[in-house]
Amino acid sequence: MKQKITTFLHFSLPILAAFFSGNCFLFPDPKKTDNTILLALIASQPQVSTLTLTGLSVPITKPEAIGVLSNGSLILGDTGNNRILRISNESTASVLLDSSSPVGGVTLTSPEGISTKSDGTIFVGNTGAASVFKIDSAGTPTLFAGNGTTGNTSTITTNCFEEAEGLVFESSTGFLYVADPPNNQVVKIDTNGAPSISNRLGSGAPGIVDGAENSANFTDPKGAAVDSQGNLFVSDTGNHAIRKITPSGTVSTFAGSKFQISGSSDGVGNSARFNSPYAITIDPNNNLYLVDSGNQTVRKITPDGVVTTIAGIPGVIGNQDGMASSASFDSPRGIVYHAGALYVTTANPSSSKIRKIQLP
Repeated sequence: MKQKITTFLHFSLPILAAFFSGNCFLFPDPKKTDNTILLALIASQPQVSTLTLTGLSVPITKPEAIGVLSNGSLILGDTGNNRILRISNESTASVLLDSSSPVGGVTLTSPEGISTKSDGTIFVGNTGAASVFKIDSAGTPTLFAGNGTTGNTSTITTNCFEEAEGLVFESSTGFLYVADPPNNQVVKIDTNGAPSISNRLGSGAPGIVDGAENSANFTDPKGAAVDSQGNLFVSDTGNHAIRKITPSGTVSTFAGSKFQISGSSDGVGNSARFNSPYAITIDPNNNLYLVDSGNQTVRKITPDGVVTTIAGIPGVIGNQDGMASSASFDSPRGIVYHAGALYVTTANPSSSKIRKIQLP
């Protein structure tokens, strides 16, 4: 992390001290004979702001899913209004899809999953109607998986989901992963050619058991992200943990307790604690970022498993912008990384917002 010194103030006072508060350091300048104090402002803390949206006659309500196109346009699952929005320049919103016209006989209902491809394709987890929609770059929607009724089959045109929620598309393989919380599984879909279900990761029984991908247990998984090595990371919400699935199909508990213990402490790997982690995203350096919904915070996990809280205060509910360490969130649900920033949805119906975290 680069540290940018932005301000120097000299004081001709015989003070020999060092002071730290947030990003400010005061320390003596050994080159000055008058014991000058050097004030260095270290710009190394994320900044939180709230997006102001225009172009909507009905304001967003309980937004959960969020994704981003390669041009920077945000794609929002406006869950409470049963619609998908495109947001340009972090401000101008337009409706891509709503519940007024069924797609393949299935109505858009409580969308809680978004993933995108580099060609502009958008996958939508149609959570309340147990299906996945696909919106092409021209804006045309089709029914991609599921049929609107609940189940757990392995046939893509039938009732293959209870709830299609967190999505992630892996561009290198063409696989789409869909978290299915009530089934305690992640559905792996091959999008190469005619789409088909390749596998259902997890035994389906609730619990936190590592091992082979088909016998491991998850509990209410909500989010998914893939790193550059093809490792799949799952927000195992009911287990308060982040699970890792290697390309060879081995499941491990990457961060958080192996014993379903919640908390808010930072740490390394299994010493860290989470409280109902929800959506998860990843940056080009394979750092994971997730919304820790029960703690009202945003967490970061390095590739080595070091967990830190980068925004929000555990247990504090609010909408405070500013320095990340003093900012607050109200029911954070969705998160996506783009160009050095994180975009986070907050889903309290009375406080529905998109928050931006500008990373240093």
